[in-house]
Amino acid sequence: MSDFLPISGSLDGVFGAEPLHRAASSAARAAAHPGAPETTVRGADEVELSDHAVFLARLREGADVRADLVDRARLNIERGAYDSDAVIDGAIERLSRDLDLLA
Repeated sequence: MSDFLPISGSLDGVFGAEPLHRAASSAARAAAHPGAPETTVRGADEVELSDHAVFLARLREGADVRADLVDRARLNIERGAYDSDAVIDGAIERLSRDLDLLA
């Protein structure tokens, strides 16, 4: 005996199985309710972004990268020009202000 239903779609012998009932067509619904407007009401979509996603989006929108400044900063890092607490604290404060982390 086969474990599969016949291709004809018969549900004979399947415990608890019932035939599917198709949704009424729009014409059938209109005939059942004459004079009712034929509008389809759809729910509104809603999107919520996490604070992390908003933060990442703001980073992606950032200013264009100036290669000359990046190269100069890399050179200064190699030379040790930024190896002081005052310089590092100033950079952190400016970065935080730029990212609105210090409101």
